[in-house]
Amino acid sequence: MNELFMDPFATHVYKAMLNTLSGYPQKNLNEERVSRKRKTVHDDDDTVYRTPTTFEDLLRRFLGIVSSWDNALLQTMAFDKYAVPLLQAIIETDVPRPTKKSKIKPGNRTIGEMILFGNGENLKGRKAQFSTC
Repeated sequence: MNELFMDPFATHVYKAMLNTLSGYPQKNLNEERVSRKRKTVHDDDDTVYRTPTTFEDLLRRFLGIVSSWDNALLQTMAFDKYAVPLLQAIIETDVPRPTKKSKIKPGNRTIGEMILFGNGENLKGRKAQFSTC
């Protein structure tokens, strides 16, 4: 599956799947408004749709699979021009869960933290800096 993250034809499928599972499906191209002068698409609709609970389960399973990958692979993908938009969507979807304790366990890290901090040696002594919304 990780090879498809760097494939120019597969990344948009994963991104559409991720958006749909998180409640932000992309519009149908036939329904989008196009400007007459510049022929640009105006995407000003940030509507969040209610999704079934099974979507959340599928999203967590997908994020769990990605978080189980080797840190070196995730860091390599951060430099791939096709994988970067997909990794960005994954990082935006994988919101940190507030913890009661100040220490972050390696199993509770987000994918963004895994890419930034690698194998977790840099996390020693680091406090959780996430606020609850």
